[in-house]
Amino acid sequence: ERAAGVTFDNFGLSLLDRQTRQPVYTVHEVFSKEKSMEDWAAAASDWLSPAAKPAEPGPAVRWHRADFYGDAEIEVLLGELSEEGAEVRLFANAEDQQVDSGYAFALRREKGIQAVLLHAGQEVAREPLPADANPAEMSLRRAGRFVVGLVDQQPVLHFGDPKPLRG
Repeated sequence: ERAAGVTFDNFGLSLLDRQTRQPVYTVHEVFSKEKSMEDWAAAASDWLSPAAKPAEPGPAVRWHRADFYGDAEIEVLLGELSEEGAEVRLFANAEDQQVDSGYAFALRREKGIQAVLLHAGQEVAREPLPADANPAEMSLRRAGRFVVGLVDQQPVLHFGDPKPLRG
């Protein structure tokens, strides 16, 4: 048989909001109060910074050493992006600490503030923020094959990946 249409009665849609998602705790947090383990169990020890000389040009990059499986959201509170060329970038599903291997969401001070979404180093979406924008927070959300860049908890860019990266 061929269906011509569908009718719903008392239809409801519920979306997960940030209050219902559970935070991810790393193994290091379990031991953070243990005095004999405070060097490697401190919160800062979850973040790796590749060795670089301070005089070397380029961005400062911090990698989280835990693996995150499935859907995830990374968020950061921002300072001012006041200098031309300033950029903050969040990564998801990157492999071996390679910045061009996963998904990235960037805010760049470039003739105003540009929101940019990248897939394996290639730009897939770009949107200028309003001229008076002064973002306080940015997030990169991965949900299945979809990647969303959010500014102040509002989606500004999205990308549907037909072959999602594993990372």
